Amino acid sequence: MKNKIINIFIGLVLVIFGMILHNTGKLFWEYLGIFFIIYGFFVILVKFFKIVILLKNKQLNAFEKSNNRIIPNAIRKILEFQLKNNIKIEFEMPCYGTFQVIDYHIREGDNFSNPYFILKEIDEHIKRYLFPVINCSKIIPFAKLNNNIFLYVEEGKEDIHLIDIDSNSKPLVINSQIDRYLDIGKLVLNDDKYYYNGLEKIDNIVDNNYYFFDVPDCIWEGKDYLETFIKSFNLLEEKNIFSLLSIEDTAENYELTLNINDKSKKMTFRRYSDYIDGEKFIESLNEILLLINYVQKKFYLISINICDFGIVLADEPTYRNLLYNGCIDFDNEKLKLTSDELNDIRNYSDLITEIENVEFHLKIIIKEHNEIKKGVIYDFFYKTEYVFDNYGINELKKTLNVQVEKVESGYDIYFTK
Repeated sequence: MKNKIINIFIGLVLVIFGMILHNTGKLFWEYLGIFFIIYGFFVILVKFFKIVILLKNKQLNAFEKSNNRIIPNAIRKILEFQLKNNIKIEFEMPCYGTFQVIDYHIREGDNFSNPYFILKEIDEHIKRYLFPVINCSKIIPFAKLNNNIFLYVEEGKEDIHLIDIDSNSKPLVINSQIDRYLDIGKLVLNDDKYYYNGLEKIDNIVDNNYYFFDVPDCIWEGKDYLETFIKSFNLLEEKNIFSLLSIEDTAENYELTLNINDKSKKMTFRRYSDYIDGEKFIESLNEILLLINYVQKKFYLISINICDFGIVLADEPTYRNLLYNGCIDFDNEKLKLTSDELNDIRNYSDLITEIENVEFHLKIIIKEHNEIKKGVIYDFFYKTEYVFDNYGINELKKTLNVQVEKVESGYDIYFTK
């Protein structure tokens, strides 16, 4: 802002100087004066409009400056639109429902209306429960479902991330740009808020010959699976000859052996009251496809937001299109932390705890000893059973600006005031 005001002043000087030259009465100086006048006015106009834009978007500029990050252009346009109109903006996200764009007018308060507070809570959640497995740098939250589920992007990237700060699951990365789900040029004003639904319906993505959800999903005995098998195999381009060789009903399972194209497949489905074992059924169908050497497409369960039970046959591009339009549910199992990942997180958490303990002792020693002078190296003994590895020692040095030496029962910590 300061530089732009200075540039406007320089533009004024150029205009005045040009007018002086123009009034000399000499042809060369007159033309040179006109040039300076035109150029001076050009500088003034350009810098003036830039100042107007900065003032109009001062909330976003303040956020970028205070958090040392740049909001990606696609997200910035949405936030600028919301700030300009000062009206709620809602849009649909696949499988999760209606999200609301965060209002960057708000800067005060420890609540989930304040984007600064939301950013702090997401950062702390990642650092406490997900780091170093998830290491997001310079994130920008832009929408929320409620007080625990948020959408954000990272600086310089376009993929959308969905995070639930009430769970220990990894963020869901939606490999799609925001304009798929929110087009500000197509917003509809309804009940004092803008709304947009960019999700396509399943019948706009795949032909109805490749999906169904019109079979009963109640299973009373093993043979009730036959109708669903028939419907599923009818989705294939080539017709296959199949039959159920054996059916055995137990208290906990249905055991079926299916013969298809002279190849057999044994399957076990769990009893879920009277409901079909959908996940296992899809898994078995895709194993059968491999058995008959069919690799062009796979079977998928249609989202429960569309129907109680349905199946679609799709190739990889169509699958991704269905997924990002909410016709197929995201696989939340993939978001769960593995045992190795949990171990990495625990190890890092232990390291941070030790660093905080060292910092606590360091502050007490400096506070209680007035004779400690600036620039002089001092040390104290930190007793612990914890063993810092090379990474931990480097983190300790970097965080507290200290030197570390391993001794019996702990560490000697060297520091300067």
